[in-house]
Amino acid sequence: MLQPLKPPTGQAAAKRVPYAFTNILAELPDTRRWLEAAHESDPSGGNGRMLGLMANESSLLGLVNPSVDTLTFYEGAAPVDALRERLRLMAAANPWLAGRLISGDAGAVKFWVPHAADASVAFADESLEGLRADTPPQECIEACAAFSVKLGLECVDVEEPLFRVTLLRTGEDHFALHASLSHTIGDAATFYALYTMLDPSGPPPTSMDPARLPAFNLDITGAVFGAQFTAGHTRLQSSKPKGVSDALRMFQAGSKSKARQKGAALHLISNEWIKSEKQAYAAAATASGFDFLSTNDLLAGWYYKSSGANMGTLAVDCRGRLPGVPDASDLRPGNYLAPIYLAQDDFASPVDVRQKVTKTLKRMDLLSTSASRELPPVGAPQVAGAPRVSNVTNWSAVYYHLTFAECRHVAHFPVLNSLQDATHGNMYLFRPRPGELAALNFFKGDDDGSADSPFLPWRA
Repeated sequence: MLQPLKPPTGQAAAKRVPYAFTNILAELPDTRRWLEAAHESDPSGGNGRMLGLMANESSLLGLVNPSVDTLTFYEGAAPVDALRERLRLMAAANPWLAGRLISGDAGAVKFWVPHAADASVAFADESLEGLRADTPPQECIEACAAFSVKLGLECVDVEEPLFRVTLLRTGEDHFALHASLSHTIGDAATFYALYTMLDPSGPPPTSMDPARLPAFNLDITGAVFGAQFTAGHTRLQSSKPKGVSDALRMFQAGSKSKARQKGAALHLISNEWIKSEKQAYAAAATASGFDFLSTNDLLAGWYYKSSGANMGTLAVDCRGRLPGVPDASDLRPGNYLAPIYLAQDDFASPVDVRQKVTKTLKRMDLLSTSASRELPPVGAPQVAGAPRVSNVTNWSAVYYHLTFAECRHVAHFPVLNSLQDATHGNMYLFRPRPGELAALNFFKGDDDGSADSPFLPWRA
């Protein structure tokens, strides 16, 4: 039987003051000095440098995405000194990890980066007794809220970290590692590139260039994924703290709506189900001209239908797929993601999902040719009645098995908070351990437990 969680101690014990929705600078006078220095800085030196964010990052939608958070559980002695040293090296190689979000003109949000000599990564050594790898995910999310970075919108013009690591002592010779990255400055590929650098036995941390790539813009992504992607990224048209406050107040009020409330559950994915489904649709895939169906095709098609969605979105990492956006070998931190939108006909079967994905990838290929001028516009998916959107995001390809000397790795899983986002269902695929696939499912109604489900009970 699970023991109730004990409240956090140490730095996290202090109550996190709710956002007051008043003038930020008046609330936090201690931030004036660094904030004024940041506004006065220039790229040639001085107090650091100011970088632009991409439109999908500095939009209101980009500023209210929940942070990318994971928990990894271990048995053994907590490697505090080893972690501190790795984080010191990471900050020296990537001072942008100590950056801050700064308001600019006409609603722009900038990314201020200090010099390497002034950079450090937020780290805490805390106690959270009772937390285990089999603790229900909603309890994990709530327990770790104190250690997560805030929404990007809450960090504008405030001295709040955008990346932080917390070692949680969960019992005698048990600990968990909580890592949190603001989604405004990085996606899952960015997160796992940083997570990899935490390995004390790995090579020295890699220096990544945080300057955004102009090739990834709303015109390009709109041409490939559709105008609805562009329309979703409206800039907050204010550089005043009150404008930020009002926007955050409206967002928080909407997120507390009962219509948005969901449950959360962890599941392992059945390898037998995957194998059986691939065999069942092999002939149809061949008849449609496809050499294979991916595990993503199978799980996405099943999830959209089982969750009761009439529209699906499938997150795509555009690195290495769009002209001017290099692949993972030259990984750029940021949010180089876009969603494929699927109507019900597009997910009637996994073969239909493969067809939609293939068409979208072909549009990406055409952008590097003269035929790009002839690309027909992408129409928005047609749905009957009110839209019920379910999303699938797959982190399994970027997983890294982080181990520490004389410690046993127990389980790894995401704890990002999608309990109150606007989706009807939201499924994150990930690897809890090498060779295993699992899902964190945010759902309305009942979590699917039918006989034909790929979901198996969670095993820590």
